[in-house]
Amino acid sequence: GSPMLLVGLVEDANEAYRSAMEDAHINNIGWNGQRISSGEDKAEGLFAIFDGHGGKETADYATAHMGGHLSSALQACGGDGMRAMASAFESLDSSIAHGPDYQESGATAVVAYIRKKLRGKGREMFVANAG
Repeated sequence: GSPMLLVGLVEDANEAYRSAMEDAHINNIGWNGQRISSGEDKAEGLFAIFDGHGGKETADYATAHMGGHLSSALQACGGDGMRAMASAFESLDSSIAHGPDYQESGATAVVAYIRKKLRGKGREMFVANAG
């Protein structure tokens, strides 16, 4: 059969220590650098956790926009996953820094992008973090 990613996700607001959940995540099985793949191709994906601090605005913004920044970076970097991941983090950070709604909150991040190898068989994973 076709290779497939299996992903689990658990979230705990931990109300004993915080009044509100400030974290956000991306769980896009089938994301291939541009869009969610259709059909049976579920061997690629974009996954992230954004740990919000001082509010969840930055974590929510990062969740909504990381895929677009990474997609643009992959195109600009000729598909080089390592360079694209660094570029996506830089451009996302810049857009947050210049946004008036995100001055009071922040977020740490860990992002993983899994795709089919551009050459040869198999898959490759690119992981980056900030904070």
